[in-house]
Amino acid sequence: MKILVAVEDKTFGQAIADFVSSHDWANDVEFKILHVLEPMPVPAFHGYPSELMANINEERGRAAKSLTLHIGSIIQSKLPAAHIEEVIEQGSPKEQIVKLAEDWPADLIVVGSHGRTGLGRFLLGSVSLSVLSASPCSVVIVRQPKPDAEKTEQSKEGSLQKV
Repeated sequence: MKILVAVEDKTFGQAIADFVSSHDWANDVEFKILHVLEPMPVPAFHGYPSELMANINEERGRAAKSLTLHIGSIIQSKLPAAHIEEVIEQGSPKEQIVKLAEDWPADLIVVGSHGRTGLGRFLLGSVSLSVLSASPCSVVIVRQPKPDAEKTEQSKEGSLQKV
């Protein structure tokens, strides 16, 4: 089985790695850990020296590689027989995830979701929804874990209700 794991950041990456690691996969499972670097918005950096832009892009590339290696190592530690490859692409995350899933070809895509609704989804878009709509294979969407403050507040509320 070929599983494409698309990660955006460490928070989502950890949640996705935990999800993937908690399942029993066949010994011949293959994972591609993908991070997509979106193009820098040109107007925001207009007038900055090209050397500075090159440094920023190099740092973004290093951070992406570090992220994919980190997520791959978490999965590898729980699933030592799995074959894992880290991939960095540039472009639109929505398009690059679907393209890699088609080209490889993947049997499953695992992505994260912020859980935005309404105006937030409209303004910021939804990578997971776009991938789900255009995917050539099944898609699992892993929700971002709730922040610790919300968990603590919920547990306090639960404790009060028990009294």
